[in-house]
Amino acid sequence: MIFCTYSGPHTELNEATPAVKYAGQYFEHIGFDVAAEWCILAEFHGWEEGSTKGRMGDIRGKPTEEDLEKVREDTRRLALSLRDT
Repeated sequence: MIFCTYSGPHTELNEATPAVKYAGQYFEHIGFDVAAEWCILAEFHGWEEGSTKGRMGDIRGKPTEEDLEKVREDTRRLALSLRDT
């Protein structure tokens, strides 16, 4: 699984996706299977303007507890699906 957090000051998800794809290609190249790719919106710590003035709007406090619960549930489902293969 490739997991990437991103914020919104630049090109939002369009910036995170190539990073995830690049990492996935690297791991596949050295022999690992990539079962999932996840990008999670997160606050830009250390640069308030990056968390308030970017394309994603005010993302302070991201990921929220609900966002993290979704990650936990998605991880659980992924682990179960891998166990069954």
